[in-house]
Amino acid sequence: MKTTDRVLPADISAMGVEDITALIRHLGWKKIDHPNPNLLVYENGTDDNGRPIKLVLPNGNDFSDAAEKIASAIDLIAWRRGSSVEEILQLARNRGTDIFRQRLIGNTKISGLPLELAVRVIGHLRELVYYSACAEEDPQPFFEKGRKVGKDYTERCRFGHTFAGSFGLSIEMPIPPSSQPNLIQPDPDAPLERRIMYRIMRGLITASKGVREGDVAILTDDYATGFNANLCETMAGLTKSLEGLKSEYSMLWSPEFQIAEDLQHAQPVMVDPDEFRLYFESAAKTLRKVKESQEAEITGTIIQLRADLEDEGGENLFHGRKITIKWEPGTGHNINIRAALSAEDYKIACDAHKESKRVQITGIPEKLGKTWDLTSPRNFRVLTTNG
Repeated sequence: MKTTDRVLPADISAMGVEDITALIRHLGWKKIDHPNPNLLVYENGTDDNGRPIKLVLPNGNDFSDAAEKIASAIDLIAWRRGSSVEEILQLARNRGTDIFRQRLIGNTKISGLPLELAVRVIGHLRELVYYSACAEEDPQPFFEKGRKVGKDYTERCRFGHTFAGSFGLSIEMPIPPSSQPNLIQPDPDAPLERRIMYRIMRGLITASKGVREGDVAILTDDYATGFNANLCETMAGLTKSLEGLKSEYSMLWSPEFQIAEDLQHAQPVMVDPDEFRLYFESAAKTLRKVKESQEAEITGTIIQLRADLEDEGGENLFHGRKITIKWEPGTGHNINIRAALSAEDYKIACDAHKESKRVQITGIPEKLGKTWDLTSPRNFRVLTTNG
């Protein structure tokens, strides 16, 4: 690390030990027992000689060397993570905020934006949050008009500081504190605010994959967790406004909640207007052709169970829980339709599947391509008879 990268006392004003401990739990440092109750000791990996890399902090902010130890800890975290000190400071300061970052890249250094362009860019970034909130509440392929939830959450967001590296803009999404402040909250317990940001990043990552493979269906098939037509139109408008400028998107996640597994190692997404604009426009048109369905009661037998399974502390936790039901809509043929379930309902579904019992669930059937999904699922139950 360069000397100029080291933390100075002024950099950590108003920062406490609790900010560092929350951050390092998120980054995988493990607390180890120490005989001195005045010290907090953490480990993360080993050095070139095979010795544990240790981070030592005072057990509170009232110790005379607290500021010095916090500064040293930030230097060590940055080195261990391979990040800049600036990024670590921002992570530590924003315990209760997820930060969505857009970096604009041109052929020459960008020191500022024309005012009219800045207004359009910020407007599109607002729409990303707005429609992401709407889609997270009710994952439809498109909305004729926005929902109240979008307005509620854009009002809570803040326009953050610009940052170094070409020209950077940021949107800050405050998230509520975890219910158990001494534990990293698992992803299924992530609040809506965090899930809104997940949707934006998943949509960008999926779009990048779709552009590379030249397949619009890669994006449109995943509208339930990523971009629907409204979000594709927002990105098409943003790329059109930024014609001639590439943009890179990334997230700084608050350490309050564990990051979803598929996004833990996500790399920044680079968007070239020449490549992405037509792709987003095509995806939006495809999604607009998907007719919104009416809510229905889906009745049938479970033919498939699917969940990513982790074992943490001896307890099984299900992530990405989905079932496939052989639905009998009364049209003369059966339809295989997928539905996401809560952990509790998934366990009930497992038992029903073993016993070949019929189940019923309420939601909105949506067909995209050859696949049927049940959006807004609720009221899952096992029928008492198979008649």
